[in-house]
Amino acid sequence: MLVGITGLLCFLCISCADSETKTRRESFVHAEGYFLETDENYFFIADGDSPLFTDKEFIKIFPVDETITFDGLNNGDKIAIDIETVGDLNPRVMDIHQIELVEAGDISNIDEAVTSQINELGFHVSE
Repeated sequence: MLVGITGLLCFLCISCADSETKTRRESFVHAEGYFLETDENYFFIADGDSPLFTDKEFIKIFPVDETITFDGLNNGDKIAIDIETVGDLNPRVMDIHQIELVEAGDISNIDEAVTSQINELGFHVSE
């Protein structure tokens, strides 16, 4: 009987955990823009289609865990991200839960004024 109750409790806990994970994923904000790598940092450049960011706004991005990598991404690639949190610093920062390549691109997809602003802040855009 004790084994049956323990099994039932485990099942209920697993069900709750799955439900919580699903609800948490649904609470992320999705955005598309461009990827930019600097000397030791990564940026999301807004493309104007997001209600969360202004056109050409650049936001420093941080993965929420080690499973999120920027391997295979190049400057100017069109990316889609799921945002967990956004902080109001200069430049703004955000934690991302997921990143994926939408379309390969190059540095010409990013306005030179944006790269100049980023360089002025002490970051050095990789070519």
